[in-house]
Amino acid sequence: MVKPKLVPVVFIKKNAPYNVGEIAGFLPAISERMVNAKRAKYYVPPGEQADPPPAAKVEPPPEVEPKAKAKKKK
Repeated sequence: MVKPKLVPVVFIKKNAPYNVGEIAGFLPAISERMVNAKRAKYYVPPGEQADPPPAAKVEPPPEVEPKAKAKKKK
């Protein structure tokens, strides 16, 4: 069994059960979601250079064709 790589984040807002300043590791997609929501930022240990986290596979939404305008009834 392959263990998934966890991405460490440090919380900048309270996010139960975590408090501000706490560090926790999550799957890449979850950590990216928390960073995008501005609840956390990627944790970089002191003395290390920040590398971008592995990107989660996110598929773009399907293209939607615009609907035809409805005709008004008179």
